[in-house]
Amino acid sequence: GEKSRRIASVEVVRVEGRREVREAHRQHQAHPSHVWAPPAEYHEPADAPARVVPASALYLKLRTEGGEEALYGPIDHEAVPVLQRDLAPFLAGRDPLAVEALWDRMHRKDRHGRAGHFMMAISAADNALWDLRGRLLGLPVFRLLGGSRSRVPVYASCLGFSLEPGKVEAKAKALQAEGWRAQKWFLAHGPAEG
Repeated sequence: GEKSRRIASVEVVRVEGRREVREAHRQHQAHPSHVWAPPAEYHEPADAPARVVPASALYLKLRTEGGEEALYGPIDHEAVPVLQRDLAPFLAGRDPLAVEALWDRMHRKDRHGRAGHFMMAISAADNALWDLRGRLLGLPVFRLLGGSRSRVPVYASCLGFSLEPGKVEAKAKALQAEGWRAQKWFLAHGPAEG
């Protein structure tokens, strides 16, 4: 019933694990500040050693009175104070199926909240709410949003692969041979390099 689907808790949880990294891994995404100090050119030694390091990420978890749970993340740590201070108390006790009303009220909650950390927190809450709605209604979120495709095109994310020119070409060809029709490369070029 309606009472059992109401939001009982909104919490930020840390998920911990381990991941493999290479010492020479200096890839980066372009950042507007690079016009002032471009990052060093990327070079990867052939013998870059791998090591396993701790890794953690923050997720937003919603739970209903009836025990249904939804999860979204990882979320940026800057959004956590807004989620905990402003949005968690607001969402507690609300009906997650009130799509427009919840989004509009979150968006109007702070007069400076139309960008930055506040908007990042709203985005995390909104995504978790969509996951919760899908679980409550037994439907995939794309159906709730009006989607009707039976297939969705995907791409191969190449973050973490070598950016050395010969290695990029070899990996791109290998991915294409595997059937990937699109690839997303994170080339180490920022605004300063044009």
